[in-house]
Amino acid sequence: MLLNLIKPPKAPGFSRRLPPSLPLLLVTSLFLSVPALPGDGNLRSSSPEEPKAPIVHSPSRDELMEQALPFNLPEGQWGTAASGTAGRTYQVHDSTYAGEQAEPTPGLVKASRPQWDIYRNQDKSTFTRLKRAELLSLASQLAGYLVMDVSDVWKDPNAPPGTRWENLKDAWRTAPTWDDDGYGYNYIGHPYTGAFTYNLMRSQGSSALTSWLFSYSQSLIWEYTLEATVEHPSIQDMLITPNVGSLLGEGIHRLTGKMRENGLSRKEKLLITILNPGYVLNNGYH
Repeated sequence: MLLNLIKPPKAPGFSRRLPPSLPLLLVTSLFLSVPALPGDGNLRSSSPEEPKAPIVHSPSRDELMEQALPFNLPEGQWGTAASGTAGRTYQVHDSTYAGEQAEPTPGLVKASRPQWDIYRNQDKSTFTRLKRAELLSLASQLAGYLVMDVSDVWKDPNAPPGTRWENLKDAWRTAPTWDDDGYGYNYIGHPYTGAFTYNLMRSQGSSALTSWLFSYSQSLIWEYTLEATVEHPSIQDMLITPNVGSLLGEGIHRLTGKMRENGLSRKEKLLITILNPGYVLNNGYH
């Protein structure tokens, strides 16, 4: 009776009976509308999750460099290695790090310095190169001084005791002069000497500017120390030796590098010994 009192009156023409499938449809729609919670695998989202992309190992720069293959490309560039009928070939890329890309480029290797472009002390400090070059330069200047003195180049074999010391003091007290030495001595011997001292630094991997500065310093040392004991410092010697000598030395340096690319033959070794003794003293015939 109580239930009958609570029930609302039946409207005319309206049936209180619901379709049997309506409750099932309401429950299903409610279940699908609930968002999935983190870590809850029993609840479903209204939109299915996209599958995660597989994790691809992207090699680091160090890993790529450990697997680097030496080939003839400018240092710092990247190349793609490929095998062909004529041997291994390389495609040059820019210097962008491949590891920053979404997927690493297969076969990517970093161009290392070719064997023929490696010099003694090229990875050492400038001071280390300077120390070696200075020792070799001073030794060669002392040897040259003794040879020239014995061979009477300065035409003063009977100089009285004390004269050389007076000449040395005079060199530091008065301005340099224009000498009257022969053409071969001034314009062949001095440029060759400047090229020698230039390549004492250049063949250790130093820059052209550093090598030129070193050549200039050695010219000043020669003019104001050893040679100053028998001759007054010369204006053209201090101009020609480092400047013309450095230009000549750079040309010889590049020629030496070209000959080294395919290995040195006996004739090339002899030529380098004559033209570029500074390179031979530093690197041998490698």
